[in-house]
Parts: sequence; structure tokens; C-alpha cells
Amino acid sequence: MKLKKFTLTLLPLAAILSLALLGCPQPTTGDDGGDVGGGDTGGGITTAKISFEAWNGAWAYNPGDALTKNDSNSTATQDETIVKNGSKSLKIEGTIQEDKYSSTKEFGMRLKADEILGVTSIDVLNKVFSLWVYVSANAENDAIQVALQDSSYNQAISNAVSLTKGAWTQVFFKLLPAGDPDNTKYNDKPCFVTVSDSTGTTVTAQGAYTGNIDVNAITQIEIRSLNGTIDNPAIVYIDDINW
Repeated sequence: MKLKKFTLTLLPLAAILSLALLGCPQPTTGDDGGDVGGGDTGGGITTAKISFEAWNGAWAYNPGDALTKNDSNSTATQDETIVKNGSKSLKIEGTIQEDKYSSTKEFGMRLKADEILGVTSIDVLNKVFSLWVYVSANAENDAIQVALQDSSYNQAISNAVSLTKGAWTQVFFKLLPAGDPDNTKYNDKPCFVTVSDSTGTTVTAQGAYTGNIDVNAITQIEIRSLNGTIDNPAIVYIDDINW
């Protein structure tokens, strides 16, 4: 009984701390207060490198027909209703279109990661890269694909990862250099592989594609929500991008 009373006492304090941090111009960091599943209104203070607590939309943009054969018409907004950690997530809305180079159905958004963090490039080589993803229980767009892009628009693209609909799914990737023994797809290029968990010790799939990406000049993160019917509207929520 005493433990329950103590826990309840801490909750208002966590809420006050979250509100105090909303006005910060950079992503919020701190202790993670935990979460109880899909559709939540969040909880605690996020520890992620990129969160969406204090975001004005300036560093996310629709890649349009650079991603799909027709413009995917995607938009990004800050959301308070479907949240994993903290009090805000990124809501990406769009219309499903066919990929520019394949028959994959998708829509997406690019995030200017270097601008978010105030750096010239993001250092993700040999690090586990993760994000939380949510789609509704009746969503057609039930898979996610992530790409890293350098300042010359070269990309390393992951394979597609299936999502648990109606709940938050955390997905994990790792950018392996050329010559890494776990990079079995390329001898002379890095590969953005899928790994099983935050330790990154088990590679579950090799990346889908790698161009001549400069691992020392990675500036953007591309998020592709996959599957669905062309021209149908679709939504995906993203929270807590980390590496």
C-alpha cells in the first residue's frame, strides 16, 4: 500500500517536468518514465536523440516523386493522441503510391536529422538505430522501411519490417561498413541491416539497397510506410528515434 501511494505522488511531478520542457528548441532528453502500449497518451520523459516534444515541422519534408512514381502527398504534424514516450509523437499522413523503382506501395517523409541535432552529419556507423512505429488495427500500411541519406542524396535502405497493428512496434537496424563479416550483401559498400534487438548482435535481414553512400556525411532519415491500395489515405506514427 505504501509503494502505491508513493508512485501516485510521483506522477504529477513527471507531468510538470514534461510541460516545462515543451518549449525547448532541441529534442528533449532525460529519464524514460515508461509506457503501457499502443494508443497511449505517453508517459515519462524521453531519452531519445530525436523525439517530437518541441517540434515546429521545419525539418520534415515530403520527398514527393523522388520517393514514388507519383507524389505521395504526405504531411507531418506533431501529435498528442498516439504517443509512445513523453507527450508528443510524429504523425505522418499520406496517400499510398507506387515506389519509383519497384511495385512496392508506400508513402513517406524525410527528416533533416543533421538540422535537428545541430551537427554536420549523424554518426550511426556500427550503432543500433531504432525507432517506435504505430499503425492502427485496420491499417493497410502494415510495414516500415527506413533509409539513411547522405548530403549527395545517396542512400542505404533497410529491408521492410512488419508491424504489429494497433500497438507500438520498436524496430532496430545497424549500418555495417564494407568488409564487416555480418555484411554479407556487399563487399565494397556499407549495408543497413535489420537486427533483432537493441544489442544488435543478431542480424535478421540484409538491407534492401545501398548506393555510394558516404557514411561520414549522413544528414537525413527517410521513413517509408509500406503496403496498401494506391490513392488510399494512410497514417503512421513515429516516436523516439535513437542510435
